[in-house]
This record gives sequence, C-alpha cells and structure tokens, in this order.
Amino acid sequence: MKKLKDKGVLYGLIASVLFAVSFPLDKMVVVKSSALFGTFVTFGALGILTYLMNVIMRRGFNSSLSKILKENSSALFLISIAFSAGVFLTNQALNYSLVAYASSLKRLQALWTILLAGAFLKEKETRRRVLAAAVMLAGILLSVLVK
Repeated sequence: MKKLKDKGVLYGLIASVLFAVSFPLDKMVVVKSSALFGTFVTFGALGILTYLMNVIMRRGFNSSLSKILKENSSALFLISIAFSAGVFLTNQALNYSLVAYASSLKRLQALWTILLAGAFLKEKETRRRVLAAAVMLAGILLSVLVK
C-alpha cells in the first residue's frame, strides 16, 4: 500500500485507466478516417491542452518557453519523431487488429523502457523489473497468439 501513496505510481495508474478509455475511441477515429488523421488529431489536441495547462499551472511559462526550446531542441526533436512514429504505428495497428491486441502490443513498451532506462539513466533494479516485464510479456503473447 505504501507504493500507492507514491505520486508517480498513482499518476501512472490514473494514466493507464485513461489510456484504456481512449484506445477504443482511437480505433473508432482510425477506422472512420485514417491512422494519419488520428495521429494529427491526437497531437493537435495534446499540443493545445498541454500548452494551456503549462500557462495556467506555471507562472512565467511563456517567457521561459524559447529558452527551453533552444536548450533542448535536439532532444525534443528526437522525442517528437519517436513518439509520433509510435502513435502513428499504433493507430495503424488498429486498422488491422482488434483493440485488445493493439493495446496489448503497445504495452510491450514497458520492457523496452526498462532496458533503456537501465542503460541510459542508470536506473537500479533492472533485472527485477525485466523479470516482471517478462511475466507481462508472457501474458501479452498468450492473449495475442493463442486463439
């Protein structure tokens, strides 16, 4: 129960529920239009909403924005490319599979995140986390491959 009091864990749990709600809606948008349009709508809304949230929640955000963009332009560009490609390919997967399958496969990001965080950020307990992700991976494979 102590972990549930951790803000990071709590926010992560709330986010996972919100993503679960959004996935069937993503499928509806993609099927009625296209994966590219779904990605455009997602990023358009995301950009506007996060900008407004920053303006409201962080005093002086607008004045510091250009400095943040200049100091982190390469990283922000790479993140944007990787994230955009990931969202587009996830939306594309919705064209060809059930929502449950596409959503399950998207969750494989946990394994890659654990490995990359251990390598680049030197996060601890990587082996234990990889083992936990492997258990999750086994469940994903069972749900996707066994019919």
